Parts: sequence; structure tokens; C-alpha cells
Amino acid sequence: MLHRGNSCHILCIAEVKFLRMTKGYDEGSMHKFSGNKPRSMDAKGRVPVPSEFRGALGEEVVIVEGTLNCLWVYPVAEYERFTDGLEGDELDYDLQDTLYQFLGSAEYLTLDSAGRVRVSDSLREYANLGKDVMMVGMGKTIHLWNREDFLAHRASVDRRDNIRRVSELRKQRALDN
Repeated sequence: MLHRGNSCHILCIAEVKFLRMTKGYDEGSMHKFSGNKPRSMDAKGRVPVPSEFRGALGEEVVIVEGTLNCLWVYPVAEYERFTDGLEGDELDYDLQDTLYQFLGSAEYLTLDSAGRVRVSDSLREYANLGKDVMMVGMGKTIHLWNREDFLAHRASVDRRDNIRRVSELRKQRALDN
């Protein structure tokens, strides 16, 4: 099932940069993951990572349940930065739901010698992943989608509304600086 609504739209921005997450990475080196990459998952759940993503990902990645029934693939350092400080009050049930998603579903995985990552059965089930998948560069992460679900979601997005959101975000950032 796809989640729809204004709060669930993906913003597509043509020019993006991202922190290079490799050994010896320095904060001044900026890159981002971008682009839609159709991939084929084999029967063992292995997906070849596009060569243009591998350098920034490194050899080890973290995959978590994302929003919109897709998976989020992080370079390890970026995932650890993202989750740093997420722990909190054990009685805060809203926070616990967030922790289940971003910490409880996390799997640290290593790319094999062919540049593939094996997605576990539970994560494949969550994202409804089959043979045809799409790896979508989303800046600091890569989203892994069932290809049919991704294309249906993209067809439902109001692109003019996305352009308005990007414009508003740029204006807000200009005010903050």
C-alpha cells in the first residue's frame, strides 16, 4: 500500500551534493546521492548497488524501514549521525515508535565483492520488494523501492506543489542565514 498526501511527497531537486562517507572522509568533501536507478534483485535478495553510489556508501551500509513503504540505505557514518541522541524516555510512546523504525529495524550490511547488498527477508517484506526495484538517490540516503510502487507514487505527485515547497524552503533558509 502506498501512503499518499502532502506530507509524503518526495522532493526531486536536480543538483545535489553529499558528504563523502569513506575512510579518510573530510567535512569539506561534499557529494549527494541522486538519480533513479532501476535494479534487479536476485532470488537471494541481493541488489547491485550502482557504481556511482558505491564510493560514497563505503563497504558497509545500514538499511532501515523508511517512510512510504520503502527502505532507506545509509552510509554507516551518516546513519550514526542521524540516530545520535535519538534515545529518550522509555515511557514516551511516540518516541518509541520512532525508535522502532529507525533503530529497531536497522541492519548493518556489507557489500559483497560484486558490489551487491543482501536485503533481509523482513525488510523485503516491509517494502514489498520483488525482482524489480528502484534505487533512488535522496541526498544523504538512498531509498530502495518496489519499482512499480515507486512509479505509481511518482505519477501521483503534484510537481507544481513540489516546486512551491522547494521555493518556500529556499526562502526560509535565506531568512535563517
